[in-house]
Amino acid sequence: MTICYHMVNVATVPVNCSFCLPSTDCRLHQFHGLEPRRGLVDPARLPCRPNTLDCSVGIEHVGENRLVRPGEDYMMLDGSVALLTADTSSMVLQMTEPGDDGRRFAKTGLLVREGAEAELAVPDEWQGKLSMTWGQFTDGTGRIDIKPCAVEDPLGEWLFFAGGYLIDAPACADLMVRTEDSTSSVSVPIGASCPESEANAGTVAGT
Repeated sequence: MTICYHMVNVATVPVNCSFCLPSTDCRLHQFHGLEPRRGLVDPARLPCRPNTLDCSVGIEHVGENRLVRPGEDYMMLDGSVALLTADTSSMVLQMTEPGDDGRRFAKTGLLVREGAEAELAVPDEWQGKLSMTWGQFTDGTGRIDIKPCAVEDPLGEWLFFAGGYLIDAPACADLMVRTEDSTSSVSVPIGASCPESEANAGTVAGT
């Protein structure tokens, strides 16, 4: 567990970073009106949930008012979320040149079904090497919590979130997807083929 320190009513108390801040971004925040106490601050009382995906940045239509739907290259996990993975696509995500921080960006979309709840997480062994940039997390995060989102179009079921991955080097990377019913590990070909798909790998700029 990562511990951050927050200023609460002038007292410094440790906070479980995973509840209030992305594990890769432990910064000091000033909270007011919370009574200082020993030990961990009750996460339910913290006035922030920065790991939660912002439903308002998702889109329902693409092109000429076409409803968003998972493509054949996307894996649906418990009908809740859909991602491009090595198991469903022979394509390799194309990466940009390294930025000033040495990270490369690989563009690919995230699809979320209306009303779904899930969690996307970078495994421990990939921390510091891989992060996700969907929705409002443009600087990258190690965990995204998906809470129920609404779709306005009565014929629609899915929301599309732009973004992708930030990674330090080409790799077949792993990502954890937790839903109400299961926890899955998926492999994503980011600038490099995954072993099972090397024979017929291609490249794609992103979805």
